[in-house]
Amino acid sequence: MNKSFIEGTNAEKEFVHARGAFIVRKATKEEDMNEHWDYLDELFGKVDVKAAKRMHRGGPIDYTIWWELLTVKRPPDNKPKKGWGVPNGIDRLIAIRSYNSFILVNPAIIYPKLKKLCKGYGR
Repeated sequence: MNKSFIEGTNAEKEFVHARGAFIVRKATKEEDMNEHWDYLDELFGKVDVKAAKRMHRGGPIDYTIWWELLTVKRPPDNKPKKGWGVPNGIDRLIAIRSYNSFILVNPAIIYPKLKKLCKGYGR
């Protein structure tokens, strides 16, 4: 397993521990991959959990928030595919791991603002 996978799994475990009995169930593999959510929470609904990030690959975790508008994985036609941060018709929240908690963000609210700020890949 790679480091990113382990960090992501650990963030999910921390979220589940923090939410306790409010967690209804884990998403199926298909729900996770196609609808971009990890857990159904009794109060928050569908939540996609994101691990803490770093500014530079291999650098220390510094809780930089990266928002995925286009996925890095390309389908066979090589056309860009919407990333997890883009509204997809599923009512969900993104739980971003911060230094000592999770920040819950609604992609439908933040996406239009971020799209205006982005000028291209990585910006």
